[in-house]
Amino acid sequence: MRRIVRLITLAVLLISGLYAFIYLYRWEWNRAQFCVAVFIAGEVALVGMTIIERLNAMVERQEEQSPTAALDAIRASAPPMRRHFAWADKQASQLNVFVPILLGLGLVLSALAALVEKLARATAKPHLERRLAGRVDGMAPPASLITDNPWDGGRAPTHEHTPAPPRSVRKVIIRAVEGVAVILVLGLSVQALGDAAQTRPDEVRDDERTVLVIDVRSGRARTSMTDAAATIWGVCEPLTDSRLATDELLELGPNRVMAIVEPALGHYATNKLTGCLNDLTLDEIRAQVVDRFDVATGEDPTRSLALAEDLR
Repeated sequence: MRRIVRLITLAVLLISGLYAFIYLYRWEWNRAQFCVAVFIAGEVALVGMTIIERLNAMVERQEEQSPTAALDAIRASAPPMRRHFAWADKQASQLNVFVPILLGLGLVLSALAALVEKLARATAKPHLERRLAGRVDGMAPPASLITDNPWDGGRAPTHEHTPAPPRSVRKVIIRAVEGVAVILVLGLSVQALGDAAQTRPDEVRDDERTVLVIDVRSGRARTSMTDAAATIWGVCEPLTDSRLATDELLELGPNRVMAIVEPALGHYATNKLTGCLNDLTLDEIRAQVVDRFDVATGEDPTRSLALAEDLR
């Protein structure tokens, strides 16, 4: 189950990180922020799971490493148990005539004290013995230094050094080639992402116009499509240097308007404008660019084949 959860978390991290770059490239900022938030949440969950697993492993190792030899020695050399309330035991050779016994309150208090002592002894003694055994076991000398005859002329025991097996030259070369390949792939990937996300100035084409066909959806029934589209267009239009060639957006049909801008939009300006229109939701109004094409300055955009196919 843990592996399944970890795999799901890694998949969420990979997908959210990939789409964050995709939405940044498309200039869809709200969706990119959502993907980044999901990525951070998955990263925090993965770190939390890793920390919890490490702590559980440490606890299990500590429980498994029980110093039995030192623990047995401590228990064998322990002093005999003291009988703090020996007078309370019933013995035939003693009359046990004491004031606490004669008084009922004293008897109750003595019994409670004996119960508390036995409970403390049963719960605290094993823990203290195990704790002391752990400390003593760490102070024990290595087994290789212990000999049968410690008085052998003052000479220290000899140790035969076993040389480590030589590493294969082929394995070393393979590891080095793999490391270089990983570094090259990462470097090229970072460069490609940076180049894709970089904004450059577009070529100015004054003799052409760009036509955008926009599908508009509004949650307000009384709002016209032209006014709804103008609301979102007024937010996204300043992202480019091009402006509307007409006084307002042209209504083509139900939920569809057309925007004619000049000069024609370049690659980066198109990404900015379409990304803003597709990503923005304002006053329950959403827009989606369904078609984009360039026409000459004096040409009627409604005669374009792409627009005619879209209107069918």
